[in-house]
Amino acid sequence: RTFKQIMFVDRVIPLSSLASSSHKGIVIETMDSAGYSYIHVEEKGKKIWLASPPISLKLGQSISWNSGAAMRNFASKSLKRTFDEIFFVSGVQK
Repeated sequence: RTFKQIMFVDRVIPLSSLASSSHKGIVIETMDSAGYSYIHVEEKGKKIWLASPPISLKLGQSISWNSGAAMRNFASKSLKRTFDEIFFVSGVQK
């Protein structure tokens, strides 16, 4: 069979749990490049990377965001680095 589009995902989240998909963390590093803010966040002792539309943040600032699409081994040409895992989110809230 030929599919018009197919998406390979690492998990499926039930629609009923989307309300609880909010995350909170502390900014430990941030940089802007190629129309994105790259934000290194510590959430519950775990350090993760987010990519969001541009936003001005300060180190130590508390932010929240909704679940985003995870990308593994993401190579940013503009930053000249590869992220083991990064979550592309629609935005973050201060």
